[in-house]
Parts: sequence; C-alpha cells; structure tokens
Amino acid sequence: MSRLPASWLSGANDELTIRSITATLVSVPLRRALGTSIMRIPESPLLLIDLVTEEGITGRTCCPGPG
Repeated sequence: MSRLPASWLSGANDELTIRSITATLVSVPLRRALGTSIMRIPESPLLLIDLVTEEGITGRTCCPGPG
C-alpha cells in the first residue's frame, strides 16, 4: 500500500488543476458471446478515461458502455 504525502492529509493542498482529459472507446471481445432471444452479443463496449493534473496526479477509470 502506498502512503500519501503529509501535505495531502493535512488539507494544505486541496486544489488540483486539470491539464487534460482523454476518453477512449474500446470494444472488448467476450470469451463467450452472450445470447438473447433478439441478438447475439460477442463484445462489450468500454469507455476508458484518463485525467491528468498540473500537479502530476493522473487518474484513470473505466465505465461500461451501453450494450
């Protein structure tokens, strides 16, 4: 487990400036295609989001797309 700098814990530096946000849509193949009475779903859309701050912190997340 990593430790946070002491300045973060004290609240001395509670502002971040966003430098960039990048969103990338990818299609992830499923090991087994899902089947419904209407259609077959062989892949799942996934949105990858990267947020970079001027302070050097990078945040990454992903969220499932519609499907």
